Amino acid sequence: MTKVSVVIPTYNQARWIGRTLGALANQTRLPDQVIVVDDGSTDDTVKVVEALAKRTPYAVDLVQQKNGGPGSARNRGIEVATGDVVAFTDSDAVPRSTWLETAIGRLAQEGEDCAGIEGRVEDDQTTPPTIRTHQIHNLHGGHFLTCNVLYRMECLEKVGGFHTRFREDSDLAFSLLEAGYRIVFEPQAIVDHPPREGTTWEVFKLARKRKNDALLWSRHPQRANEYLGSLYPPSETLILIGELAILAAIVSQTGWLGILGLLLLLVGLPRMVLASLEGRQYNNRDYLIVLAIGLGLPAVNCYYRTVGTLHKPAPLSLHRGQAAESAPANSSVDYP
Repeated sequence: MTKVSVVIPTYNQARWIGRTLGALANQTRLPDQVIVVDDGSTDDTVKVVEALAKRTPYAVDLVQQKNGGPGSARNRGIEVATGDVVAFTDSDAVPRSTWLETAIGRLAQEGEDCAGIEGRVEDDQTTPPTIRTHQIHNLHGGHFLTCNVLYRMECLEKVGGFHTRFREDSDLAFSLLEAGYRIVFEPQAIVDHPPREGTTWEVFKLARKRKNDALLWSRHPQRANEYLGSLYPPSETLILIGELAILAAIVSQTGWLGILGLLLLLVGLPRMVLASLEGRQYNNRDYLIVLAIGLGLPAVNCYYRTVGTLHKPAPLSLHRGQAAESAPANSSVDYP
């Protein structure tokens, strides 16, 4: 019988992780092992997990490490896992009751060239999202989200686990695809990832993670462009060049440069604004905020991507039985 280990990385999720562990307790096919990797939380996450572990119908292994990001935490979970199959979910996600049974059953139907199963991710949104709502979806596959995916252990070990601190889900999937494996989408293996409300300017804080993008694109240039698009998105590039052209026009008093800059902004900015507002509830103030973000964010993203390209972060590594790589002790790596 297939033995399944579920890996849950967590960082300051004391408020939500009980909901995730409760959902695993209600599975029609219980996990054989649940590994919670606390990635240097500063809240009561550890205490909550320790208390809940005494009441769960499955074994819980609580692992603590210095804050190193979700990729590092998931690698640590793989090292501790004893299952033939490793399933991943998030500490603020809610797997539906048939999640494991459905995903494992589908994996058993596939051949040995199938490394894993990605499931459907819904956001359980009951009210229209706003510009501040953080949502995660995977309705048709091809996103390989680590809140709902499971892989054969032998395949994880063959490619060496996760290598990037962020977009680690894409990195691992691309590594497996490039190794000749398949990853199959199973729409009935469902995990709800409830939306959360963030702050208006949170996108600028998240922009710091863009310096890690360079490692992913350098490791998997073809797959990254196929699934994620360019490292420097066209709309952002047009906006940034347009702003630089306008600045140059002001300094040099060259009229045609200013006209060129305005034309580039008129092409790039509406596309970025519309993408940010699509399917969301907003008012005039929200529209102006998104417009302001559209003017400022491309430069910030470009800066961090360029920093990452010039000073590429070292890849993570998977060492069975050894401590996973972590960020320096004085760092603080938040999760999406």
